[in-house]
Amino acid sequence: MADDTITRTIKGTSYAISRAAVIAAAATLRPAHVDDLWHREMYGMIGTSLYYAPDLIAAVTGGPTVDGPTAYQWLDELGIRRVRHDWGQLKSEGRRVTKGKPGPEGESASRRPTRIESDNTKRVVPLGPCPWLPGWEITHDHSDQRNPYVMIRKGEGADTVNAISCPIHHTHTVLPAMVDARPLRREGRAAWCPDCA
Repeated sequence: MADDTITRTIKGTSYAISRAAVIAAAATLRPAHVDDLWHREMYGMIGTSLYYAPDLIAAVTGGPTVDGPTAYQWLDELGIRRVRHDWGQLKSEGRRVTKGKPGPEGESASRRPTRIESDNTKRVVPLGPCPWLPGWEITHDHSDQRNPYVMIRKGEGADTVNAISCPIHHTHTVLPAMVDARPLRREGRAAWCPDCA
């Protein structure tokens, strides 16, 4: 079971490193897969983007860096998915990543952790807080796609509210259920983001 927060010492100073802080730090970094992945080896996957593991830790701590294997291990302890460049292939937890893009081979490898909430419904564990909407959590991050969007929610159990959000304009549209985002996305961005119209 992954920890929400770990305390580690870097160069004599203790740091509390949380899963939420790592996810928030990723928003400040350029995804590694935008550039050339082959010069480094160990990455963390936040949403659908890859980030060099030591860069994620340095962004959380404010500067002090650790080596790749150490940062990689810490991301694992926090439950952050890890991807490794291994002899010309990207591998996630030992599985080859298809077509050089983030995302593991086979459905079972792509399952995210879930939790049973107070209404006895199984829901995916959020990726972290939504930086532009306080009180909302990101459940699915598709902000690096050609047509970017983010699925968010707030509340728990029967009080859960789902929405689709525009990561460009920081607007959101509340949905009756998560699956209701599909028909809206087919209609185009203007159907759910007034600023994209």
